[in-house]
Formats: sequence, C-alpha cells, structure tokens
Amino acid sequence: MKKSALALGLLALVAASGRSTAQERPRRPPPIEPLAVLKLPELQFRELANGLKLWLAFRDTSSLMSLDLLFDGGESASPEKGPGMATLASALLNSGTFARRLPQFEEDIEAMGGDLTVQATPDAVHLRFRFLDEFLDEALALVGEMILQPDYTERAVQIAKTSITYDLLDRERDPEFAARRHVLRLLFAGHPYGRSTFGREAIRGWTLKDLLAFVGQTFRPNNTQILLVGNATINTATRKVSHYLNTWPRRDGPSPARPSLRPPDRDRFAFIDVPKMSDCLVFAGTVLPPLSAGESTALQVLNQILGGSLFARLNLSLRESKGYARFATSEVLPFRAGSVFLIKAAVPSDVLVQAVGELLAETRKLAKEPPLADEVAQAKGYLMAHFPVAIERFDLFSGRIAETIALGAGEERWSRTYEAVIGVDAPRVFALGQRVFAQPFWVVIAGAKEACLDRLAEFESVDLFEPGGAYLSTLTKRKEP
Repeated sequence: MKKSALALGLLALVAASGRSTAQERPRRPPPIEPLAVLKLPELQFRELANGLKLWLAFRDTSSLMSLDLLFDGGESASPEKGPGMATLASALLNSGTFARRLPQFEEDIEAMGGDLTVQATPDAVHLRFRFLDEFLDEALALVGEMILQPDYTERAVQIAKTSITYDLLDRERDPEFAARRHVLRLLFAGHPYGRSTFGREAIRGWTLKDLLAFVGQTFRPNNTQILLVGNATINTATRKVSHYLNTWPRRDGPSPARPSLRPPDRDRFAFIDVPKMSDCLVFAGTVLPPLSAGESTALQVLNQILGGSLFARLNLSLRESKGYARFATSEVLPFRAGSVFLIKAAVPSDVLVQAVGELLAETRKLAKEPPLADEVAQAKGYLMAHFPVAIERFDLFSGRIAETIALGAGEERWSRTYEAVIGVDAPRVFALGQRVFAQPFWVVIAGAKEACLDRLAEFESVDLFEPGGAYLSTLTKRKEP
C-alpha cells in the first residue's frame, strides 16, 4: 500500500521517553553471547548502457522483493535560493503519473502487495518500493512510468505545496522535530546540506520552472543507482531493468557540491521557544569530515559507549546517578560530506544548567581519558551481536544495503561489516574521541519560554529563536552588581 504521509527524510523523528531513577545503582550490561557465523549475501554490480548503476543482493527467504532508486544529490542539489526542491520532486513522484492518476496509481501498488515511499535526504532522493516478487515486471514498468511520464504541471505543484505546508505545520508542533531541525540548521549553516532544513516560508517560492530545472539536473540515469533485493539473478535483473528503463536518456550534468562539514568555531548555545512544554529538550551536536571505513566503525563504537544504550555513560550519569534527565542518548548521522554526532536529553527546567554542564563534561571525558577496555569490548560485542537482528527483517535488510550505497560505499564496505568492528581497539576509539569531543558543539534547548528564561540567563550567551526558527535576539549572562 502506498504511504500517504510525506517522508521528510532526515527530519523524520522517533519519539523517546524515560523516567528519572536517581536512586538506582548503575548496572553492568549483561555479557555478550558467542557470535554465530554470519555470511552476508554478495552485492553484484552492473552498469547499463545509459549509465544507470545496478546492484543486486540475492535473498530467497521471502516472497517479497525490493527496489531502491537513489538519485544522487537530494536537497544538497536544490538551488540555494529554492531550498526544498528535492522534497517537492519527491512528493510529485509519489503522486501518480501523467498516464496513471493518483487513485489508479495507489490501487495498482496495492494490487502488487506493494508499499512505495519517496523521500528527500541531504544526499539523495530515495524511492523505495516493496512488492511481491511475482510482480517484478509490473513494478519496473510502474517505476519507469514515474520517471519517464511524470505529472509535472502547475496544478500538481500547487497541490504538493499545500500538502507539504500543512505537513510541516503539523510537525513544527512537535518539540523534538523543532529542536532537531534547528540544531541541524545551525550545524549545516553555509553548507548545501542546510537546504534540507527549510521552513514553510521557502515553500511559497517553489515554481514549476525551478522544479523542472532540478529534475533535469538530478533525475538522470548516469546520476542514479538502483538496488534490487530478492530472488533474482544479476543477469535477469540486468535484462529486466534494461527493458523498462533503456529509453531513459543519458545526460551530462554537474555533480552535487558537497564540501566537508566543519564544526562551529566555539561552543554556542541556542534556545527555541516551544510553547506548553513541561520539560526542556536538549540537543548537542558537532560534525566531522568524511571518515575512512575503520574510523566510521570506531565512531559507532564510540557512540555506543557514550549514549547508545541504557548502560552507556550519558544514561548512567545524567539519568541514574544524578537524576538530571528523563533520558539521555546519542546517535551518529552519516552523510557523504561527513557525519553529525548528536546527543539528546530531556531534562526538567529547574536543573537545565546543571544537566547541560554534566552532558558536556561527560562527553568530553572521552577526549581526555581512554575508554576502559571492557567498555570497548562490550560496545563491539553489542554491535556485532545485534547486526544480524538489525537485518533479519526483509525491509531492514534491504534498507541497510541501500544506505550503504547512498553513502557512496559498495560491496566491500557491506561484506566486511564484522571484520571492521573486530578491527576496532581502545587506542583507535580514544584517538577518534580526542578528535570528536575536543571540538566545539552547538547546544540547542527547546522549551517553553516562560519556564526557561530565568535559567537561560545563567549561560554566558544564548541566541533566542521563535518556534519556526527565526532569530529573535541574544541573551547574555547577568553580571553581578
């Protein structure tokens, strides 16, 4: 079944909750059980005559097949004066074709036992289609029609603009969405990725002319990768994909500009007003330039130690030991131009200053002191033991491979997942921790202004923003008389 909700890629959120348990003693994580041998299916590759790059992963344990189409560029290819154009193109791709209007489009997808979404990320426009394997030809015919016979008209653009506006208006009421978007907006300032954090004001300027220019630049076969996962051979996949997409003409065009991400020049603090919040939501983030495969894996281990589980340092310190936070977690957001390291915590407003101070102090310990050997071993064991679980479901399996391809990696990065984790040791984790956590952070606090204003005055300097993200003023620390 076609999903009707607009997927905003990077800005899609997962709710989290937690309770303070200051009286609980920190617990050691359970031992990791011995690992089973895991043999990942090979990623096979072909390049078609028009430049379309085809990947195949054979999997015969399900009656489903998946097709992922990745147009390189995403929001980073949107025009600087028209951010969000990739999101508009995604919405129109998922709204029917010139020959197959929306009701018929949705009915045909459902008849294939299918589910189709299109979303824009900073790096790609990603079409994801799951369907019963007996409908491979019908699915390829539909995708070919979406690309070659799109419904790009003034009326379709206006309908999409209205839908995206209301969707964004609804999302902006969610404090987590507002805070996450804002910290990414600040971290991506001046970078093409910043176009992925557009607000409702940008939507008014979208035009059909700009859309057609974006599509012409981005939706080219020699700028696109296709991944098929299921019960098929590379020869069958090549023949069928060529049959339905061979009339898609190769075109020259510029590559997306993606300079390396750079951290802020100093620790900076921002507050975004979200009315009626009882707690404060804190996001702290910094960025790294592109990493090698070994460094990327070490970063995952580092994340696991700091905030990746209930037994991680942030949770044990802020939640269990000091009772400052309802929850405290961390995550890594990988992109082609680098990575974002993001920390999130929900704290009561009366301990906001103490919680932010403890969060930064606990984080920067990993830049000053090597992690314990058993912390590294537990983090590695967790990642290795949970990887098979993370790809057990068909959709998670195909999604993991698609993410690998979207990041510019291929068969070697995919097949050497275990070996990469095994190769991480405590010195490598510490060396990366010194790079990541000695850097400045942007700290964004979301909360109700009336509950937080007095607390904010205890920081040296805080930039204040309205709920939609517009800058209001800068609040500086009160000087003692």
